[in-house]
Amino acid sequence: MIASASTSTTRSYDAGQIRRDLESALIGKEHDLGAWLDATGGHRHVAAARLKGVGDLDGYLELRLWESAAELEAGRVERAFAAAREVWVAIDGRVPYPAQALVLSQLAACSKGRGDFRGAIRAARRAEALLVAGAGDATPSVLAVRAWLWRCLEEHGQHAESVRLRLDRTVTAMQDAMSDDMRWTFLESETPPHWALVHLLRWRCVGRRAD
Repeated sequence: MIASASTSTTRSYDAGQIRRDLESALIGKEHDLGAWLDATGGHRHVAAARLKGVGDLDGYLELRLWESAAELEAGRVERAFAAAREVWVAIDGRVPYPAQALVLSQLAACSKGRGDFRGAIRAARRAEALLVAGAGDATPSVLAVRAWLWRCLEEHGQHAESVRLRLDRTVTAMQDAMSDDMRWTFLESETPPHWALVHLLRWRCVGRRAD
């Protein structure tokens, strides 16, 4: 999700397993996600140290971003914000726009959880701008960020008509893309914001259970 051409794509098994465990915990809505995070903190620390030890900064930051998503879901907003902030400072603009936007969208969600409305809106607007600059405005990530931004503005009684118009434009463009197999394949390969991905993974999991 966060990757640059200059870094190794090698991942240690432990780190990969821990990320899968994080995903499973989020999808399954652990009864006490906070307690689970505390119980597995040592394993995540070891995996993070190994990733740093082999120079896999991208793998380390990806793990931290997933930790941020889990901490936020567990209601531990400050820990979630600290993890997302660490990732944002570390990437320092060295990754493509969509990857930067991925981190900013997580910062926006954390800022909202902290009660920092201005910080949340600012981060979300930056994420939106980077996504559009990187791949246009007809992508799942733009849809997720614009929908989130619109709801956030509405909740705080702020003018949101311009965001709603942009959101409608994205919805229309994505509907058009559904008739083009090549465009739709590209859209499906995109990585959505982590807080949106959590809900997407749960939705897919529920669908599998229903089958």
